[in-house]
Amino acid sequence: MYEPPLTPPLPLRKLLRRLVNPFAIGAGVLLFSLLVGMAGYVYFEGLTWLDAFLNAAMLLGGWDPCTCRKPPAASSSPACMRSMPA
Repeated sequence: MYEPPLTPPLPLRKLLRRLVNPFAIGAGVLLFSLLVGMAGYVYFEGLTWLDAFLNAAMLLGGWDPCTCRKPPAASSSPACMRSMPA
């Protein structure tokens, strides 16, 4: 899978490609999951896109959804913080 122990280290370009590809795939899966969750909340629950973002991000972060109504600024900050891993 990787180089044998006695081979020289990878050049920087190949190393960055090896690190960026899995990160990009993971970020794509996370973004797709977030968008599908948001679309479901907008379609089935009738929430605004911002509230749908908050609920989908909270579910992806392992928390319960927030269905209480808040000002727009109060909805975006916790959603952005919970979509990042701890």
